[in-house]
Amino acid sequence: MIFEEKENFIAECSEDLSLVYDDISSSAVINLSSLDCKKTKLCIVDVINGFINCGPLSDNSISAIIPEINLLSKAASENGMEIISFYDNHDENSPEFESFPPHCLEGTEEAAVVEELSWLEAYEKYKCLPKKSTNAFFEEEIKSLTSDDEKTDTFIVVGDCTDICVLQFALALKVNANAKGKKVRVIVPVDCVDTYGAPMHNKNLMNLMSLKIMKNSGIEIVKKINTAE
Repeated sequence: MIFEEKENFIAECSEDLSLVYDDISSSAVINLSSLDCKKTKLCIVDVINGFINCGPLSDNSISAIIPEINLLSKAASENGMEIISFYDNHDENSPEFESFPPHCLEGTEEAAVVEELSWLEAYEKYKCLPKKSTNAFFEEEIKSLTSDDEKTDTFIVVGDCTDICVLQFALALKVNANAKGKKVRVIVPVDCVDTYGAPMHNKNLMNLMSLKIMKNSGIEIVKKINTAE
């Protein structure tokens, strides 16, 4: 039906798009101090060179989120919060390369976390872990530190890309918790996530709709997490 009524379809979508924009843009700002940092983990997804600074899948416009993630990470570390960073780390025969160009090969510059976050290596409650697919949830060590960690009831998810790795991981965290009957708060701050721009992949549209999908699934979308209190 939608392929036979293009003009009506676009008109109807435009109306809803305006409502979605208003909904997401009116998201609340929360304070870091409102969270129990002993029960909260900050999850940094793919803030690496291969998606920002170099390589076939990089888009330097994503670098705009790095200062915000840096501020949040510093405040989190000052409050003793555990921080986990996940990064694409593929071998040459990765099945993922059937869908995407070869990227972030193990041991290359692309697979390295951006320099701005390198200071985290010295933080005792920081872990930086590789992943072989778009969804970090299916890495056993990452899963054990997130969904299998009974003491953690809140996860802050930041990074890129909003419509792929961030979306999949945040949804997996929430859905898995729901299936176990466990109340888990998954928070995604809008100022700390982004995606790439490409033909038929308008970054503003993909960001907006991905945030709406997450919100519809019970994930808490906030405008930002205020660290300057």
